[in-house]
Amino acid sequence: RRLYLGGEEYFEKLDRAAARDGDESRPVLVTAEAGLGKSALLSNWLQHWREDHPKPLVFLHHFSASSEATDPVRLIRRLMGEVSAITGEELKPEDDPEKVLEQLPAVLATMSSYAIREERKGLVVLDGLDKVNGHEHLRWFPRTVPEGLKLVVSCSRGSMEETLQPILDWERVELEPFSEARCREFIGTYLSDFRKTLPEELVARILG
Repeated sequence: RRLYLGGEEYFEKLDRAAARDGDESRPVLVTAEAGLGKSALLSNWLQHWREDHPKPLVFLHHFSASSEATDPVRLIRRLMGEVSAITGEELKPEDDPEKVLEQLPAVLATMSSYAIREERKGLVVLDGLDKVNGHEHLRWFPRTVPEGLKLVVSCSRGSMEETLQPILDWERVELEPFSEARCREFIGTYLSDFRKTLPEELVARILG
């Protein structure tokens, strides 16, 4: 988050999607080619979103954070632990990993009820879903999003995007590559933090 440029237009789209309630509320799917900044966008947007929402309930999971983070069973156990700590309700994961996967709807329902009761915004952000183990079926993935919660998911374009498309009625945010002018701005801004500049020949090589 130390240096982030070019995401303001996407902030506005995510803000609008997260603000919708009732029949207008839809989960958000952020897509882009690999390496175009989906994780950076969500990390910086979340910081901005928290500033406008006092005491929000936010669960953020980066599937690319570690080898363990790619396991959906660990994801659900982690969510269960955080929801238990926040709500005070005891949620115990099953011993059988397959049964843990079946517990996700109940965990989301508990988070939803608490968010509505306490009048707090609830947000679940799953970043890099294409990195998850066993992504070809996603049988554990929620088929509905409970009232009071917003779901934001990111993935690279490809098979995961095709798998997700029919599961929920998505509102889509598609990231595009930087223009040459934005690339030049990024190079100059980054180097200026170190009081450095580059001659045009080297900037052109980076752009190439």
